[in-house]
Amino acid sequence: MPTINILKDLRAIDPVQWRTLLARCPDSTVFQSVEWLDAWWRNLGGGFEPFVLAAYEGPHLVGLAPLYRQPRTVLGVTRDELQFIGAGQSDYNVFSSMDGSEVVVTALLDELTRHIDSGACAKFVEIPQTSVTFAMLNQRLANGLTGLQPAGTTPCPRLQIAGNDDGVAAVLRKDSLKRHFKALGKLGAIRVEHHTDAAIADSHLAELFRQHIARWENTPNPSIFCEAGSQGFYRDMVRGLAQAERMVLTTIHVDERPVALHLGFLSGRDFLWYKPTFDPDLQKYSPGETLLKSLIEFARERGFEAFDFTRGDERFKSRFATSVRQNASFEWIPRRLDRYCWEAARHARRMLKTWSQRIGGDATRPPRHATAAPGAVESVQP
Repeated sequence: MPTINILKDLRAIDPVQWRTLLARCPDSTVFQSVEWLDAWWRNLGGGFEPFVLAAYEGPHLVGLAPLYRQPRTVLGVTRDELQFIGAGQSDYNVFSSMDGSEVVVTALLDELTRHIDSGACAKFVEIPQTSVTFAMLNQRLANGLTGLQPAGTTPCPRLQIAGNDDGVAAVLRKDSLKRHFKALGKLGAIRVEHHTDAAIADSHLAELFRQHIARWENTPNPSIFCEAGSQGFYRDMVRGLAQAERMVLTTIHVDERPVALHLGFLSGRDFLWYKPTFDPDLQKYSPGETLLKSLIEFARERGFEAFDFTRGDERFKSRFATSVRQNASFEWIPRRLDRYCWEAARHARRMLKTWSQRIGGDATRPPRHATAAPGAVESVQP
């Protein structure tokens, strides 16, 4: 069994060993990368305490559970709650293990069990059901003795590209894509550019922020980019991922006017749809559909395995997806007498959420584009 160390600083991990681990972990995505987690922590981790579990075999890093903890009080009951670093912004969260080792993930969970039994709790969100992390958590859930509880699932639609030439061609022939592209073209010459250079991508972020803020300013969920921390996270993350050759910022101009932008990622053999924006003054021309068409063409031309729409069940995704995977979320509560008070508090909160939905919408779980997180991603067009 590996040795588990609890680290209080992400910088305590050798970045070379970290990248080697991720390269050999079949479950890891861009959301477990050094660049992503470091940028998130420096800009959005204020007030939290790192609680990173690192598994070693001798001097070699073989597993990583990048967590933080914070005190959480529900109906008068206070505990240290553990969550993933990046929660809210990361669409896929896992414990990374060398070569997908179940033994390593089990050792990380055994260490967590000791802390849960000592009075902590955990909230683990957006874990892909295809991952070893999900399999090992589900195994513990099945025995019914750990205090682990399911906390919902999230659909993650995908468009298969490899081996699906006819299907992708049919998607790109959809009437709505052709109609909206033609309508937008009547305003001027359409120019699509895909930027992977850090400096060029950074120069377009101000426009991405501006469009996103304008798009959501008259809604119940204002843009995350109203917050300086979110802007800082995006700037640092884009620079880091550009250097790692895992970022693509797409711009669409009509003549010289920027009408839509998208920040996406290269993760394994998939292209990840992540943050789209468009000029709300041109909403009737559906620039978001032209953006989507351009990105699917890009993913096909670059030979990606799939176009991953990431988490969320927005209606437009079902029109283009060929399959749907699922993320799972869990709550982990200590099995002690006062656990029942904590469970009662959680139950009351869920009942309150259900009640609020029935009387006019759920204000407790805004989408990823909102100031609070986690939640679903935004749509291309309303």
